[in-house]
Amino acid sequence: MGNRENDRHQGSFQGKRRYSEVPATRDFLHPGFVMIPFESTAIAAIVASGVVVTLYDPKSKRGGLIHFVMPKPRKGQKSTAAFGLPALAYLTNAMLEFAEKKDLLAGLYGGASPTWATYLQKKTAEKNVDLARRFMRSRGINISDDDVGGQRGRKLVYNTENNEIMVYKTDLVRRMDWYTHLHVDCARA
Repeated sequence: MGNRENDRHQGSFQGKRRYSEVPATRDFLHPGFVMIPFESTAIAAIVASGVVVTLYDPKSKRGGLIHFVMPKPRKGQKSTAAFGLPALAYLTNAMLEFAEKKDLLAGLYGGASPTWATYLQKKTAEKNVDLARRFMRSRGINISDDDVGGQRGRKLVYNTENNEIMVYKTDLVRRMDWYTHLHVDCARA
């Protein structure tokens, strides 16, 4: 039975539905943005070579997330949330304004490379994932969930109130969603 034998609903999803409420609002997270809503929100994102990182505080029942496309800015580029290092620092510091580090739970999603990707593009996806892991480890934040790598893009829906996430792996991701930094001016993001 796996994880369901300790499920308080005895493996029945009917019981789960009774206890879960529909988030108050819905939104979409674009690459290069950070979201930490005050109210329960279902946030959708499409991630391919970039990485979506979620942070959740179970005590306040509040979560936030980022979507970055490159590990760090190149020389001369503006430091924005399109890059992993500034985005991770901002999300973590903002969450620590109301949460304790020991309570935070992180999730990592994305960092995929399709078969047609160049060597440099594959390395960028790997570096995105590696940076997120190293950052969380250096801050002492537990990575409680991840779905990274592979050749397929992901469509996500994250519930900021209860840390539930739906991950849908698909080949039906627009080509421009792969290696977004090639299509989006990272200096503007």
